[in-house]
Amino acid sequence: MAATTAVAGRNDRWWLPLVEGILAILVGIFFLTNPASTSVGFVLGLGFYWIVIGAIASAKECHRVCPAA
Repeated sequence: MAATTAVAGRNDRWWLPLVEGILAILVGIFFLTNPASTSVGFVLGLGFYWIVIGAIASAKECHRVCPAA
């Protein structure tokens, strides 16, 4: 019974890999047609992502080491 539920849950999100593939194709086209500006946008987006992830990780670690008094 649990195996049937797990398989049914997988089929509910069939569209997720489809959207990911379409986005990957679009990004690839952008990189091929205009590599300079696409690279700048990619690097800026990646930099913002790393800043946010780093701030969240730092806050988690600070909260773990020094909980609020």
